[in-house]
Amino acid sequence: MIRGVNKKIIEIVDIQNDYFDKAILFVREEKKGQDTGEIKKKAGEYVGTISRMKIPVRRRPSWGELLRMGTAGALGAAAAMVVSLLVR
Repeated sequence: MIRGVNKKIIEIVDIQNDYFDKAILFVREEKKGQDTGEIKKKAGEYVGTISRMKIPVRRRPSWGELLRMGTAGALGAAAAMVVSLLVR
């Protein structure tokens, strides 16, 4: 069901999703003058395509990446300590 259509925002409730209750879409400036029925139709079509989108999942860093980051941090700390000792 699409409700709350005005010149700027469309709120779509009951999007038939187990995780989300509603979607809020912001209409582009150049499309605000179009027929409300057409905007509603496009909003429904778009929300229907969201379930087919592939959303990238953030992965955990591997042990090699963690080792490289730790080594870089240790070398940076060692360099800072050497510099601070030379400055005294």
